[in-house]
Amino acid sequence: MFLEEVSKATLQLFFPKKCESCSRDLEMKEDFICLHCKQEMKFIKGDAHAKKMLQSVFKGRMEVENIWALYQYFEEGNVKNIPQKIKYQGGKQLGHYMGRMLGEVLPKEHDIDLIIPLPLHYKKERLRGFNQSAVIATGISEITKIPVEKRGLERVKYNASQTKFSKYDRWDNVRSIFQLTRPSLFENKHILLIDDVLTTGATLESAAQEILKADNSRISIATLAARL
Repeated sequence: MFLEEVSKATLQLFFPKKCESCSRDLEMKEDFICLHCKQEMKFIKGDAHAKKMLQSVFKGRMEVENIWALYQYFEEGNVKNIPQKIKYQGGKQLGHYMGRMLGEVLPKEHDIDLIIPLPLHYKKERLRGFNQSAVIATGISEITKIPVEKRGLERVKYNASQTKFSKYDRWDNVRSIFQLTRPSLFENKHILLIDDVLTTGATLESAAQEILKADNSRISIATLAARL
């Protein structure tokens, strides 16, 4: 153990790791995100008002058992970089680490049967090299021990990025983009659907409505960040 700590300290001295959020040198006991940036994050757990807003996102639109998110997303500040780093700069390890953090937010006692990462279209996944939601889902699974299922729900349309659309145009952009290919996987199951950032919820709702076509299925949702 002592030699391992010395080795880590030596590596950090000559090859310092950078915070994925602000690019500061990380301290020895810090991983991926520095303490300064973690303090900047507006964590939703323990914030009654934020939790209430989060639970109301899909109210009147579809039946959702529960919604969890790690922190509130803001356009300003360093932590806005985290989802972009995961998605566009090949941040698989960062996504996995953040998934583990999100897994700690979920209740220890639950009746969730499967974790389903929001699918990417195969062309987009091939271009990016991975599905960021699947990486996050793997991190959650390590903490919660809930199995991840990547089959059964497919993204069948290569639609434009949601960031280019207004709030109302997002709904048209995601209409009928998912297809349930193996309903039996979701029958009589409580599904936890995973994405990186919750904004209007249009894409998540499109996927969830498809899953809910399976007999006696139920949906909960978890995302790294939520714009409330």
